[in-house]
Amino acid sequence: PFEELPVSSPVRVANMAERRPARQRIAYMSNLSVLPDQRKKGLGQRLVTEAERWAQEKLRVNEVILLVSSKNSAAQRLYERMGYQLVLKDPWALR
Repeated sequence: PFEELPVSSPVRVANMAERRPARQRIAYMSNLSVLPDQRKKGLGQRLVTEAERWAQEKLRVNEVILLVSSKNSAAQRLYERMGYQLVLKDPWALR
C-alpha cells in the first residue's frame, strides 16, 4: 500500500551528534497521517519505515529530517521510539 510515496519521502536520523559531510543527501518528511479509525494498528510506524526504505533505495538519502507539530504528542512519541531526535524547535512554525 505504500508503493506510491511522494518524492519528498525520507530516512531515519542516524546520529545527529556526528558532523554531517559537506554534500550529504537529506530528505524531509512531513504531513504524515493515519485515519482516526485506523490508529493504534502500527500503520504510522509502517508508513515511516517504508518511506525511509524508499528514500534510501530510490533517492540514495542517508538522513531524514522529520517535521512534526509540537501539539501532536502521539506522533512525537512514535518518532522518538523509532530513533528520531529533537534537533530544532521552530517558534514560527504554527501561527
